[in-house]
Amino acid sequence: MSNIRRGVGTTPRQVERAKGHSKVFFVCGTALLDLLGGLAGREAALVGRLSAGPSDLLGRVDDLGARARHAEKQSAALTAEVVALVAASLAAGAQEGGYGVSAAAPRVLACHRTLGSSGGGGGDFAKGLASALDPALAAGKGRVLVLTLADGAEPGAGPGSFLVAGPPALVAAAAPAVASSLGGRGGGKGDRFQGKAPDLAKHAEAEAAAEAAIAALLAGS
Repeated sequence: MSNIRRGVGTTPRQVERAKGHSKVFFVCGTALLDLLGGLAGREAALVGRLSAGPSDLLGRVDDLGARARHAEKQSAALTAEVVALVAASLAAGAQEGGYGVSAAAPRVLACHRTLGSSGGGGGDFAKGLASALDPALAAGKGRVLVLTLADGAEPGAGPGSFLVAGPPALVAAAAPAVASSLGGRGGGKGDRFQGKAPDLAKHAEAEAAAEAAIAALLAGS
């Protein structure tokens, strides 16, 4: 030990005994003081952020964890309800030419949503909606689902994700046209194609591009 000060606050951690000698592992001196200072600083920060005394920190963290899990379950349940309502409306539109089906793109079930600044729940919504519409798309008149999900708070614009779902041959034709219209990239296999785009303001153009691609495919078959 080159300096006595380094021995202040020495704390043994572990002893390993071997034939003829022993190894002692310890934290000592400024290293221990720095460690304790860091622990105290982090404790003080948690006390301030969680508005709880040092002895109540673990309880507060457990309470916040339980609330977060409850909120996640509620969010999942609400997402499932919205998926069911949107899917029912789109399925009805596929039969009657109403919601989600425009005169300019009759072969496209279109759905555009804005997720808000958090962007949460988009993956669950997309997966759930596509699965719920699988029967309608399989039994439909050569239609695909084109779903665009904007991450930003501004309606209809901002970066986000897109999904094309439906019969594999139609998806293979429509998906590249959708990705190109949105300036995005993606990939998929079979009846699903997913990707991301820097700006979904042109989602209507993407839906029209999907319509044109499907029309060209069916005309050539």
